[in-house]
Amino acid sequence: MDAPGTQFDAIQWINCYLRQLKSQTNLEFEQMKPVLYFSLMWNMFEDKACGRHARRTSIVRSVRRANQTGRLRRDRYLELLRFFQERPVATGQDLDSYLDTLFAERPDADAQKAIQTVLLGESDDLEGTVRALLLFAHRIRCNLFHGNKAVADLPRQTDLFVEVNWLLATYLEDLLGLPMRNAEQHLHREADRRR
Repeated sequence: MDAPGTQFDAIQWINCYLRQLKSQTNLEFEQMKPVLYFSLMWNMFEDKACGRHARRTSIVRSVRRANQTGRLRRDRYLELLRFFQERPVATGQDLDSYLDTLFAERPDADAQKAIQTVLLGESDDLEGTVRALLLFAHRIRCNLFHGNKAVADLPRQTDLFVEVNWLLATYLEDLLGLPMRNAEQHLHREADRRR
């Protein structure tokens, strides 16, 4: 006999829930993969980089150690940095408004300032850049897992999750000394971003 949940389709259930809320959003599994994969990527990041407890201080400590041991490779973060620098404009906001939204529920002036400095191009320090990008990812995580990102809005944000997943993979590869992904994986990233 199958367990009761073996026939459960979470996406279908969420769509029924959204319809009851009069939402016009209809989630599709393929479209939502970047968001769903984020939970797995974050799990690995929090375990390997943050000692199973991700917060600003553990992220700062992890990046400092990775930089001091020479594991961070600047070229790998430049494309990611460009995406995050262009993100506010892509959402129709200026940087201050975008960051205010990002930090609306849980203000963290130090993290917000670190991200702002890097996104404005006021610092090209590698450690500071990687730290700011990971703090950005941490805010995405907090907003998603604490309910500040509405499920109905997630289909419009899958490109963000593709890039955050790529960032987490890049950092874990550097931190753990894993081989770099190949060009074929980069093409999959581009395809995911366009969905």
